[in-house]
Amino acid sequence: REMAGRQLLGRAMSLLQRPTMQHPQLFQVLGVRGLSSPPGGEEPIKAADYRKQGGAGTGVKPYEMPPAKQDGPPPGGFGEVKIRRNVGKTPWVPSTAILAMVGVIMSYGIYKVGVGNRKRRGWKKEKLAARQNLLPLLQAEEDAKFVARQQELDAWEAQVMKDVPGWKVGESVFHTKKRWIPPYGSQPTTQ
Repeated sequence: REMAGRQLLGRAMSLLQRPTMQHPQLFQVLGVRGLSSPPGGEEPIKAADYRKQGGAGTGVKPYEMPPAKQDGPPPGGFGEVKIRRNVGKTPWVPSTAILAMVGVIMSYGIYKVGVGNRKRRGWKKEKLAARQNLLPLLQAEEDAKFVARQQELDAWEAQVMKDVPGWKVGESVFHTKKRWIPPYGSQPTTQ
């Protein structure tokens, strides 16, 4: 390419130095189409046709195909393809050993559940015994409060009913012979 370009440039320079050379002939020498041939009978240089060049950046000359490249195996062929998994040998454990291990683990778990149940039953008994021991003390306090409250009610009733003849303070108005129940919620009205 470089040589062809230099030759073309040299011919153009020599035509420009001739006094009889006209510009249309110069264009024809340089490869512009549609102009007549130079008067000297020389053939004009054909314009370069870049349509059959190789791909851009390949450095292939026009009208020359690059050599074909075939991808193939290396000399001597490819090596062996390893497809076997190399994970080692799986240890064999008999099913009786597995069942024995499961049984031991479950037995230990059931034992621990039983120990926990016994502890909880002990705590429950201790709580119940504490409540049973405190019950007489709490009942004595409640009885003392009830007696004090009943005395207040009797005093209030005597004051309110002092003008009613034949009224007995603390006597029931219902005249029943059934079991006695303390009157809950009966409070004197204060004004």
